[in-house]
Amino acid sequence: MDLLESGCSREEIETALNITLHAPEAVKQFIQKRRITLFKQIETKFGFGFALHLCLQLRLRKARETQSLLSTFAYPFVLILSGYCVLCLFLFIILPTLESNQSLFEQPNLLGSAVLQTMFITFSGILLITLFYLIYRMLTKPYSLYRLLIRIYPVNPWRISLSKKLAFHIARLLGLGLSTREIYLTIASFPNEPMLAKIAGDILIELTSGLIPHDSLQLLDPFLIRILSIDSHPDFIQKLENYDKVAQI
Repeated sequence: MDLLESGCSREEIETALNITLHAPEAVKQFIQKRRITLFKQIETKFGFGFALHLCLQLRLRKARETQSLLSTFAYPFVLILSGYCVLCLFLFIILPTLESNQSLFEQPNLLGSAVLQTMFITFSGILLITLFYLIYRMLTKPYSLYRLLIRIYPVNPWRISLSKKLAFHIARLLGLGLSTREIYLTIASFPNEPMLAKIAGDILIELTSGLIPHDSLQLLDPFLIRILSIDSHPDFIQKLENYDKVAQI
């Protein structure tokens, strides 16, 4: 990425790193296999260098975002998992042992261990089914799940992450001198990005109708919506990049 950003040619990069940059195996190694389709699509429109740089930036951003989420949720996840294991240990080992010796109880237990165990297993089953259902909906119908999440929890990590990704792509494509319509048309054609493609497609519909995008932006971070409403500002790209940094914080 440093060599690409410094303006080095493909031959200079290959000589400096002793690699064959244009080889399919090297591209897969650098940008990962799941981004190959996007890479080929961007390469066809904007060239090899821009496509490689964009995909490398996406990989780095994804790694940083994943690391940030893991560091944020690691402690509460371990805490909840530990509590779940302790409760399981109590219900299935400690409580039956105590019940086997009724002399340890001053008062009889109103709910026997069998009842508590049944309640615990039922709750665990419902929780597991709900988790699998959410994963299934996220893979098959992410747009409806996303809208539902926004209604329940307006400021959520998914909304911020999606807004950051859209701001990043707009800034990169705008740097190529594309028009607003061309930018959203390109984003709407991105593979493996159903949410970005849907929002960009809705924006295109409003632009085609001669309207200023409004309803199509309501699924984004309100902070980003205010920035996109003044896309004619001379510092528009800088504002998008600053938003990316602020949203990460």
